[in-house]
Amino acid sequence: MSQSVDQSQVIDRLNRYLKWHNMPVSMNEEGICNGLVTVYAKYLLEGKEKRFFELLDQIVRMEEDSAIESEVNQFVYDVVLTLFPHQFNKKLSQANSMCALTINNKPLVSSFDFAIATQDKNWEEIFKSLALQEDEIARVSGTAHAVAVRKKNNKYIVYDPNYSSGTKEFSNEHELISELHYNVFGYHNGFYIKGGLLGMMVSVIRHPDNKKPRAFPQVTQLYDRYLTENNINDVAVSFHGGTFNTLEHAAMVSHAEVIKNLLEKGAKDNDHQAAGNAVMYNNVEALKALLGKNRETELFQRLFHAALESGREEVYDALFSMKGALPFNSSVQAIRAAAKGGNSVLLAKVMNYFKRNHTGFSDLEDAIPSAIASGSVQCVKLLVNQLNESKKPLDDKKRMEYLLESIKQNQSYMVAYFLKDIPQEHLKTIYMSVSAVERTNLHILRQLQNYGVPFSDMSKAVFEQKEHHFVGLRRILGVFLCKFTDFLKELLFNDCGIHCHRADESGVKKSFFAVPKKLVGVEQLQIPKLY
Repeated sequence: MSQSVDQSQVIDRLNRYLKWHNMPVSMNEEGICNGLVTVYAKYLLEGKEKRFFELLDQIVRMEEDSAIESEVNQFVYDVVLTLFPHQFNKKLSQANSMCALTINNKPLVSSFDFAIATQDKNWEEIFKSLALQEDEIARVSGTAHAVAVRKKNNKYIVYDPNYSSGTKEFSNEHELISELHYNVFGYHNGFYIKGGLLGMMVSVIRHPDNKKPRAFPQVTQLYDRYLTENNINDVAVSFHGGTFNTLEHAAMVSHAEVIKNLLEKGAKDNDHQAAGNAVMYNNVEALKALLGKNRETELFQRLFHAALESGREEVYDALFSMKGALPFNSSVQAIRAAAKGGNSVLLAKVMNYFKRNHTGFSDLEDAIPSAIASGSVQCVKLLVNQLNESKKPLDDKKRMEYLLESIKQNQSYMVAYFLKDIPQEHLKTIYMSVSAVERTNLHILRQLQNYGVPFSDMSKAVFEQKEHHFVGLRRILGVFLCKFTDFLKELLFNDCGIHCHRADESGVKKSFFAVPKKLVGVEQLQIPKLY
């Protein structure tokens, strides 16, 4: 790479790039490594490793080079896809996020998945038996970090987004495992002294056009070799936070026979974390193996809730076939969770279930903010249509409330949905602070402006900044002062800066209602989290 690039720089510059192009997405440290590593794997398999680092440098320098603008956009889009795969495809998760990327219009897939917490010497043997080929790459993850490992000229090459040099080279398995244990994943012995077990999940990715036969080690045989009843439930502890348990991580990627093998060896699913992981990572086979004949109502309530909130339709169907009913006391819990999951097909299934059972719908309006946050207009339409069918249609006040919430959530299609049915005189009462305007996607602002929503001169200056027009120094200072005032209001009054003002009988303007920074009482479900 042409310059030192650490993870914090990458996150900051990617976010600046997204903001510059008015994209309503932001990145944080959690998952960014997985995204960059997966995109690196794609570029490497295409023979474009050098181009990967050139594009990363381009983003870090933030130079607007129109000659490669579309290529930079595609690069960022690929990173976003692998960071939030479930937002684009409810069947995907971080574990199989490589499937969101394609080469020659064919999705990348993992040819081998394996997870274990074990001694370093065992990991050295595992990598020897894995015998990575030069035309494949391994994505290796710990508790909260991921890197890529490949072989070239009989040496191991590691790409870690935290390396300022881009990649590092290691002569043998011993050097590689030592680097992964202590410098990359930072595992210790439980007393914050270097040592202890090394917990990793390995996924080997090959070029989708590579049809050469490839014999990988049998996962169950690896477990037979390295796990016993005495050590199968041991965990690796990371300096970076979190622990790595073999069963819990295997539940994310392994088939039923692998999970059964671990359970037969004495693996324990403490607090049903492995089952929770199987739900979150859409691994139906693993979930069935973990549950066996267990049909405990409280457990199934938690699993159903996690499946609904994640939009995991296949998991929901499997749980329903096992339990035969939804274990909720009222419809609102299930419907709110399904709305939050943003899978309209799944939400329709849940609503139809309660219709068939004549349970009725309670507090259906409370589920709409959850659907708004999910970004699924179809989920909102389902809820609104049911309210109409129940002869409880939304009034203008509620529509305004949901419009303001859609603006706050930066949901462009949701804003368009609510805007079209609100009278012009109500839209003219909307007020947005300068800070709120700055946080809002430009496309949403243009929609509001086209529908007659008024904006102050300082807000219009922010418009011009978003469109990359020159703004004079005086107006920049004015924007800064307005933003400082907005900041104090947010701090003191829990005010996100989006209001609807109406005049009372005396003609004095009063706040009709305002959207708080955090919506109160919408997601307060009394259901313990699994993961």
